[in-house]
Parts: sequence; C-alpha cells; structure tokens
Amino acid sequence: MNKNKTITIITALIIVLGLIITLTAGFNVEMITKEHKELHLDIGKDFKIEDIKNITKEVFEGKKVEIQKVEAFEDQVLISVEEITDEQKNNVVSKINEKYGTEIKAEETTINTVPKANLKDYIIPHIMEFVWATVLVVLYMCIRYKKLKVLTVLVQTILGIAIAEAFAFSILAITRIPVGANLVAVMFVIYAVAILALTYMFENNLQKIKLEESKE
Repeated sequence: MNKNKTITIITALIIVLGLIITLTAGFNVEMITKEHKELHLDIGKDFKIEDIKNITKEVFEGKKVEIQKVEAFEDQVLISVEEITDEQKNNVVSKINEKYGTEIKAEETTINTVPKANLKDYIIPHIMEFVWATVLVVLYMCIRYKKLKVLTVLVQTILGIAIAEAFAFSILAITRIPVGANLVAVMFVIYAVAILALTYMFENNLQKIKLEESKE
C-alpha cells in the first residue's frame, strides 16, 4: 500500500469516526455555550481576575468557571458557571467583600440563567461568506490552472475544501476540544490551509505539464 492510499484511508476513517461521534455525542461545547448561570457583580474598583478565580475555585469546588471583566472601567465582574446555588452566591459575595473591602449585598444580587446557544447560530451568519469565497476561489483556480482540465480542477477544489473542513470537525469531535464562538475562526483557518495546499498541488502539476511541453 502506497503512502497516498494510507493517508486517504486514515483520513476517511477519522472523518467517519468524527461523524459518528458528532451524531451520537455531539461536540464538546464550551461552558458559556451551554445553558448556564451568570453572576454579575459591581466591585466598583480595579480587581484581579486571578483573585476572583481563587475565590470561585474555593466556592465551586472544581466546577468549570468562566470569569471576565465587564463595562468600560472594568470594575465589574461576570462569573459564569453551569449551576449557582444561593449559598454559593452568598459565599462569593462575602469573599469578594472581604478581599476588596466592598459592601456588595448578596440579597440584591440576582443569578441569571443564560439559555443554551446552538453552534449553528455561530456558523449560519458566515455561510454566505464561505459560499462567495469558494465561488471566487474556484473561478480563479479554473482560470489559472485550465491546462489541468477545468472540470478536474473544479471537482478537486470543492472536494479538497470539503474534506479539509470535515477532517477538522472530526478532529474536534474525537479529541473533545471545547468549541463555541471559536468554531468560525477554526473554519476560516482550515479553509485557508486547504486553499494553500490545493494551490501548491495545482502549481506543481502545472509546472510538470509545462516542462513536458518544453521538451517536445
């Protein structure tokens, strides 16, 4: 079995396995993409994310927590976690008050529920960008490499992009790397890599044809 066949078989197996995992278990979505709870606290002064992380680690005992500064002056913190009890809220507020000498009132602080975000909500707004980009790329490839036969270039370009994206999605599904808003960026990066690889392949094939023509 030659090298190309081996690569093709491995790629096909990874894509099939990734498809099975996607259909059965789905992607491992980021916590903020799932339905979760948010605690928005106005500290009113500059604070360190690391301090808040230490507090939440103690209160939520190993649960995954997302922390970010909000507002223009970055004096408010948004704490996101899958579940927050009133007791945990009270503990977070108490520890922040103790750490920064603030007087945040736990009873006036609400726990907000954020609904689940669908991954397609991140992808759909960019579909037309991919479509138009692909149309332009295919047109360029067919014109630039017309000596390689337009139909061949057309099919290989579309298949190459599709396989590259399917492979990337499969790797994300298999490895369980968390995905969310970063999914679109991954798609664009893989898209660019696929175009570069196709261009390299077509360019080599074109040079071979030109070399053969020069010998005749």
